[in-house]
Amino acid sequence: MSTTIQTLDFQYRYNLVPLFKIDHRLFLKSDKIEQKLLAILGNPGMEDPKQILKQIVMDIKNQTTGGLTQDKYLYQLHVLVQLRNLGNQLDEIMVSVNEFFNIEKAPVYIRGEKKGIQEGIREGIREGIQEGILEGKHKQALEIALEMKKDGLSMEKIIKFTKLSVEEIEKLKI
Repeated sequence: MSTTIQTLDFQYRYNLVPLFKIDHRLFLKSDKIEQKLLAILGNPGMEDPKQILKQIVMDIKNQTTGGLTQDKYLYQLHVLVQLRNLGNQLDEIMVSVNEFFNIEKAPVYIRGEKKGIQEGIREGIREGIQEGILEGKHKQALEIALEMKKDGLSMEKIIKFTKLSVEEIEKLKI
């Protein structure tokens, strides 16, 4: 990656420092939530990432008045957490501090809930169609069995061709 900018009248050189090489505590010391969020990408050293997450979540709770600002920071936290594969730990922390947050109002929660409802509807439709098909096949088998019974075919043949039980065939009225 380039570390210089050079034009006809301008020359500038800089060093790049990867965030994962910076101690996470440097970010946590900041007064700004935006900077505290970067602690996720910093070097955790020997500290449990779950504790870092918990501190960030508590700082968001303590330093915001709720509403859209809080939702914005929580959404940013969710995005950054995915970069470090800490999604499950964040979920656990959010559940444990749910008494402070109304997590059901968080955009991520609402989006997940809508997605779950949509998937449930699709699954319900699939199951309904499948049940309808099976019910239709069963009804057709009953109609065929009735016609076979009217024509005087044996019970064995009716069972063989319709796959119905003896009880179902006997219930049919000619």
